[in-house]
Amino acid sequence: MLEVRGISFSYAAGRKILDNVSFTANPGEVLAVLGNNGAGKSTLIKCMDRILTPLAGDVLLDSQSLFALTRREHARECAYVPQSPPGGSMTVFDAVLLGRRPYISWDATARDREIAREALDMLGLGPLALRRLDELSGGEAQKAAIARAIAQEPRVLLLDEPTSSLDPRAQHETMQCVRRIAAGRGICAVAILHDLNLAARYCDRFLFLKDGGAYACGGRETLTSENVEEVYHMHVHITEYMGIPMVVPFPNINL
Repeated sequence: MLEVRGISFSYAAGRKILDNVSFTANPGEVLAVLGNNGAGKSTLIKCMDRILTPLAGDVLLDSQSLFALTRREHARECAYVPQSPPGGSMTVFDAVLLGRRPYISWDATARDREIAREALDMLGLGPLALRRLDELSGGEAQKAAIARAIAQEPRVLLLDEPTSSLDPRAQHETMQCVRRIAAGRGICAVAILHDLNLAARYCDRFLFLKDGGAYACGGRETLTSENVEEVYHMHVHITEYMGIPMVVPFPNINL
């Protein structure tokens, strides 16, 4: 189990961005981090990945503190996918192979290369293995970034807005991949999402951030019109169509 305990963070001489945020997630689950711009979503997962150092709190995986691990040990347990995937002239295969760095002492082994190929195939990128990163579409580049993270063989996968700037089909394909990989490999996936309908369709748990704190966290029972309205200040109805949950906004209705 992934357990985040009391994470707090503030920038120098600034207001507190996160204030005692706690939540849990189970292996095989996808947890959506939801909230308005400025709520601290990206800051939270950067603290979890030790990109930022929190003022207080801890992140535990099966009761072991991830903050107590070395950088190499941490990278074997936790992988981070940024908002904007890196480009450049590197091939897709070499970019994914970089995910094996926490395990490589001198040079990549045959096993490292096999794991990289498996990650590529898992996301349907095998035919693009020798293409340059700067030749990929937005959706392909996002999948390559996820494949690199999967090549780390993590138990925790952190995704910062994995569907931003993608067309609708690429958004759904990306979230389908995340959900399939999390369930198939028993990974705790934590994804920042702005599209409530993507979150409702592909995520198992929901963390609502408001004013730097955890307003609500839980399963489907947490995704209510009351919680959405309180966090986003927008009237919504939550319904289903062909068994698919849908969030229908009514932004012109005053709360």
